[in-house]
Amino acid sequence: MLVYSLIAIIIILLIFGFIIVRNLLIQTERLDDKVINTKKQMVNMLFQTIGEMRKVDERGAFEKDDEVGVSFKMIIELMETLTNEINGIE
Repeated sequence: MLVYSLIAIIIILLIFGFIIVRNLLIQTERLDDKVINTKKQMVNMLFQTIGEMRKVDERGAFEKDDEVGVSFKMIIELMETLTNEINGIE
C-alpha cells in the first residue's frame, strides 16, 4: 500500500513538473519572438534615420563643414556601427 502511494505521488509530481516546464518553454518562445521583432524594428528605424539624415544633407553642406561635418560623420558612423551590432545578435 505504501509503495502505491509513493508511486502515485511521484507520478503527480512528474505531471506537475512537465506542465511547469512546458509553460516555461512557451514563455521563452514568446520572449524570443518579441526580441526578434524588436531587433528588426530597431534596424529598420536606424536605416530610416540614416536615410533621413542623408536626405537632409543632400548638398553635402553638413559633411563639408569642419565642425558640423565631423559631428555629422560621427553620428552616421555610430548609427551604422549600432546597426551592425544589432544585426550581429542572434
